[in-house]
Amino acid sequence: MPMLTVCAATGGAASLGLALALAHDDLVVLSDGYYKLGNVEDGVAVPPHVAALVREKTDRWYTLTTIKSRPRSGNWMRRWYFADGEAATREDVLHEAERLVGEWAGEDGKVHVEIRRQLYRESWEAVSAIVPDE
Repeated sequence: MPMLTVCAATGGAASLGLALALAHDDLVVLSDGYYKLGNVEDGVAVPPHVAALVREKTDRWYTLTTIKSRPRSGNWMRRWYFADGEAATREDVLHEAERLVGEWAGEDGKVHVEIRRQLYRESWEAVSAIVPDE
């Protein structure tokens, strides 16, 4: 997207919902919420754009996408750097998301888009194959 984004996940997320949350620049999760890419148990591999996104977000991608995949708490997501922030209540999740937004430097979304395109090339190309540029 041509702007910075933060996801305030005030509840659990699974499969495509979790992929959407991870696609944001910052992610704040509910400590006792549960998050899972549940495709494996259903016999479905994660789509290429989700795999690229998860690989680029963390080197611990296998813990969300393999047969060992299981629901993970918000606390776990934060400790293993899948999430940028964590809070105990839904209201605090929103406050933490607002705090993270306040830390962003600059306001030029175009510069950010180019940085994202360069640093996350694989997921950018995978998502761009599905969502055309405007």
